Amino acid sequence: MGILVVAEHDNATLKGATLNTIAAAKAIGGDIDVLVKVIATFLLLLLLLVKTSCHVLLHFLTLT
Repeated sequence: MGILVVAEHDNATLKGATLNTIAAAKAIGGDIDVLVKVIATFLLLLLLLVKTSCHVLLHFLTLT
């Protein structure tokens, strides 16, 4: 069974709690998926991939 982490961010940086949660998930082991709700920059997504080495699931918010 995999682990799902919901990323908290400010559209520029990841919050420390997200990185701590991912570190804990890595200690448990197995697949880790990170859900990112974004109206975000490409840089944030790259940062997430580089820092965590996890699968990234994107949920794009639509502005109406």
